[in-house]
Formats: sequence, structure tokens, C-alpha cells
Amino acid sequence: MGAARFAQSLAAAQRAALGPLLAGLARPEQGGYEAAARTAAYRLLRGVRNLECYARLCRPMPPGRCCDLAAVCTAVCEAAQLCCASRALRPALAVRGGVLPVDAPAPVLAEVALNLLDNALLYGGPRPAVQMEVSRQGRRAVLVVRDAGPGIPPAAQSRAFVPFAALPRPARPASEERGAGLGLSLAAMLARRAGGVCSLASRPGRGAAVALALPLREGAMPGPCPTAAELLADRYGPVYVQLCQVCVLPD
Repeated sequence: MGAARFAQSLAAAQRAALGPLLAGLARPEQGGYEAAARTAAYRLLRGVRNLECYARLCRPMPPGRCCDLAAVCTAVCEAAQLCCASRALRPALAVRGGVLPVDAPAPVLAEVALNLLDNALLYGGPRPAVQMEVSRQGRRAVLVVRDAGPGIPPAAQSRAFVPFAALPRPARPASEERGAGLGLSLAAMLARRAGGVCSLASRPGRGAAVALALPLREGAMPGPCPTAAELLADRYGPVYVQLCQVCVLPD
């Protein structure tokens, strides 16, 4: 990515984070300064973190970084269930197929899974009914994240995996700042680096489903994966940063 493109992307991340803060400062009776400042700071961290993940995925993946897709997604989903602000936002999880070793570092896979989860929770409507499904399909391990929201407009779906192409989202106010447009593209980049595929299925009014399919490394020994409790113990870790708009942030 060129310097100009990077600067534009960082500026978009800053606007997305600082816009709600400025609005909160203008209307302190609606939540107060402290809550607005905390959320804005986490949103800014999210933008920077996603840019770092993007830069990492622009380079070849280091060899021998194997992790268990099932374990990573289980930890991510359980952490989200514990910290999401309302019961309606707590995702459901289904795991089938036992241990699913894939050629990807656990931290990167967790960031990508959290981005997919965050998109579904943010844009799935007031009761998004988000589901995470992990399974073995032939020689691939597959993660599917579904929501029951308004879906992605057909005309925008061709740009879903284009880096920095923020998509229109009917479930969010038109006045709200868009993000940097990296959530879905990070999943597509990880899939390409690992020799897999990432796909999107969405119909107006029928929600959206993103599938990340990665080749299995049969017989490989996955590296360590943090538990949900370990993820939540880090107040500036990926769970709070990626889900900052839908979770209860630490004081």
C-alpha cells in the first residue's frame, strides 16, 4: 500500500473513532464524557490494529505457524458471549469435526474471526441472531459467520473483499462514520495466504453469511491458543478492541 493510501486509511480510522467522541462531548447528557472517550479510544485502537493486521497479511505467512481453528473460534465466541452488552448480541457457536489444524498464526486468525463477528453484530439489526459455525468439510476447515440482518446490497457485494472499500450498511444511521473498510478483506487476505477461499452470501432482508475455508494440515500439532478467560484478562486485547461498539468495556 502506498503512503497516500495508508494516510487516507488511517484518517478514516481516526474519524470513525473520534466522531462519536465529539458527538458525546456536544451532548454530555447522553452517556457522559468518560463513556464517549473510552469508546472512541477503543475504536481508534481498532483502526490501528486492523491496519497492522493488513500490513502483516501483505507479507508471506511465516512457515510452521499452525493453530486449531476450532479452539481459536471457541475462545473468541465464548469471550464475546461474556462481554457483549446485551443478550440479543451474544453469538451462538456450533463446532463439529474435532481438532482442525490450519496453517495460520492464532493471533491473526483471532483478529479475523473477531472482525467477522463484529461486522455481523453491528450490521445484523437490533436482534442479529449471529451464529458462528466451525466444521470439517473434506480437506478444509470452515468458519461461517451468519447474521439475520438486512444483508449487503447486491450492487455492493462485488466490493465486499476489496481493502478500504467501506460498504453501505442499511442497519446503521447514515450519519455515522464508516470504518476503514478492512473487516471482510482481512478474511480474504488470510484465505489467500493460507491457500484457502473466503466467500459471501447475502440476500436483501435475509442476512449475510461469510465463509472462511482453510486447508487442513492433517497430522500437524497446533500451537497454543488462548482461552476465553485469557482473552478477557487483557483489557487492551483483541476482544475488547474489535468488539468495542457492542461489548461492555473495562473500567
